[in-house]
Amino acid sequence: MTTQNDVGTAGPRKRHPIADWAVKDLLLDAENPRLPPTEGIPSQEQLLILIVRTYSVGELMDSFAINGYFDEEPLVGVPDPDDSSKLIIVEGNRRLAALKILLDPSLTERLIDPISGRPLRVNAPPLSNDRREELLSVPVRVYEEGRSAVLAYLGYRHITGVKRWDSYAKARYVSQLVSDGNDLDSIQQKIGDRHETAPRLLRAYLVWEQADSLSMIPARNGHAPPFSYLFTALTFRPVLSFLGLAAQGMPKPVADANLPQLKEVSTYLYGDKEAKIEPAIEESREIQLLSKALSSPPALQRLRAGTKVRDAVEAIPAAEARLEKSIRQALEKLTQATELASPARANDSIKKLADDCVTESQGLVRALK
Repeated sequence: MTTQNDVGTAGPRKRHPIADWAVKDLLLDAENPRLPPTEGIPSQEQLLILIVRTYSVGELMDSFAINGYFDEEPLVGVPDPDDSSKLIIVEGNRRLAALKILLDPSLTERLIDPISGRPLRVNAPPLSNDRREELLSVPVRVYEEGRSAVLAYLGYRHITGVKRWDSYAKARYVSQLVSDGNDLDSIQQKIGDRHETAPRLLRAYLVWEQADSLSMIPARNGHAPPFSYLFTALTFRPVLSFLGLAAQGMPKPVADANLPQLKEVSTYLYGDKEAKIEPAIEESREIQLLSKALSSPPALQRLRAGTKVRDAVEAIPAAEARLEKSIRQALEKLTQATELASPARANDSIKKLADDCVTESQGLVRALK
């Protein structure tokens, strides 16, 4: 288990060796954040089904059959706490799944889609005897210390780095780290997060899980709708305000008193299959329009009447739109200034300007009451 102390520990960087390991001794990762969550701990066969169902492995199998395994891309593994002779692969599960099917094509007979009940279409190409012998073992970079030692690598590579996961995988990974006792500041420091990405991911994940547990997230053809819609929506302050969520501080789920608003937002983003209501947005670019509509009573009234978001925002009066734009721009500037502020940078002139901002904002609030 990763702990807070593990994440925050500084010191000389330890080198981790690469060694050849037999594929039969390599395990798929039950905590793989890229896979949809399951009830209980999934078996290796269930994990294989999830990977094949979620991600294509055909091209990888073709490449391995033709070219072999590239030593330049070792898998990354940690010792299995239940069996020291095994490694859990924390980076490269899709490659491992392809290798296991290639080496044992009979596995394809047991790969049954849990939704349709039909076999998954997986065609394992034939292997020459030499290639099969070669693929029986592959290079693995081993982190003997366990998962805690891999945090910085996986976080940088897939959250802030060049080979990023989709937003759901990133959010689930951050949630796993927090559940294991890591604080957000330490996580951000370790993965090089300078833009509050980790807190935003965690907030969206908590709200998603909450909405899903309350059956507010309708499945589409057996698959969950895009998590990225909710993640993007929760980056807009009007949406946060509508749900009663704070933009700063430790992310929390929506309060019980605001669950009706969460149901509304979920319906606007994803629709409601039981009530036969279509989503109010037709593409992700309209999420910004949704944020505007939620902060405008006339537009919100139209949304609640079943109008699409593009039509709903037309109810926002021109003067109201200009006022909102001005306040939004001022807020963005204040947020940027807050990020730059520190006691070391404060002089009398800056303090006077900050006091003037407080006075003007208080006047604005009074004028809107």
